[in-house]
Amino acid sequence: MKNEFRISNDRKRVLYDGNSKLVRDVQHMINDNVNDYDDITDYLNEVLAYGCQSGLESELIYYEDTIKFYQKHKVEIQGLIKERLKEAGSGSISDLLNDWDSTDIFAEEDQNQNLLAWFGYEEICQMILNAI
Repeated sequence: MKNEFRISNDRKRVLYDGNSKLVRDVQHMINDNVNDYDDITDYLNEVLAYGCQSGLESELIYYEDTIKFYQKHKVEIQGLIKERLKEAGSGSISDLLNDWDSTDIFAEEDQNQNLLAWFGYEEICQMILNAI
């Protein structure tokens, strides 16, 4: 995905040339939130430092919204989880997500779906930051 990301000349917008619906939605969410920052990298670094739990991404605050986001992008987020677990040499998602409810292994409950939505958003932010 590295070559699929660019930033606008004013450094305020992320541009994406790929086919991922997850990335496309995150791109739009980022672009809607970056106006208060001098540079998009400032926003991305803040997201990565404080996470979605900080409320930086207004579309991912309430369970209703995070669950909808997770359900829409479930397959892609699960793919990201598999990649990260493989990279970490771990088979346990609770090693990646501190508040993971290990009794809900299929992420059927709101709490785990919320965590996965945040994980998906933050992972894409990291990918974008790494690429630009």
